[in-house]
Amino acid sequence: MFRNKPQSPRAFTLIELLVVIAIIGLLSAIVLASLSVARQKSRDARRLADLKQMANAVALIDTEATFTFQAGIGGTCGGYALASTCTKPDFSLYHDPSSSVTPCSPLSVNTCDYSVHKVTSGSQAATNRDWEVCAVLEGAAGSLAAGKIHIGSDTAGSPVAGCL
Repeated sequence: MFRNKPQSPRAFTLIELLVVIAIIGLLSAIVLASLSVARQKSRDARRLADLKQMANAVALIDTEATFTFQAGIGGTCGGYALASTCTKPDFSLYHDPSSSVTPCSPLSVNTCDYSVHKVTSGSQAATNRDWEVCAVLEGAAGSLAAGKIHIGSDTAGSPVAGCL
């Protein structure tokens, strides 16, 4: 008598495995692309929040008298100096989330660290009546387009496009 051999379980073919791997690769590429946009938006949101907090810091120490932004012992903040070097008001904790160490300037097109300068003359020390902090957005945020933005004595506490 003939006996039927038990059938072994069917295995995956090489083609089937390659198709599954290709699909997984495609899905992971899509996820990574969307994560990149999310990271960019979160860095821009952080930049906007930092600028508003810097404006609040100036407003908190703003007095009737004009004061000069100070850096360290006897130094001044202005001329597109890194904002984190300012001690009055204290901007020491504010750094661009992209980890850039290059201060922003009117020529900046890529991400840069926040810089402080005097609106009417970039080479002098900023004062509470004449100051600006510059940054660069990677993408559009609300009504602001990608590119240079600033907050300062001329913006009433809201970031605006451009950097003088």
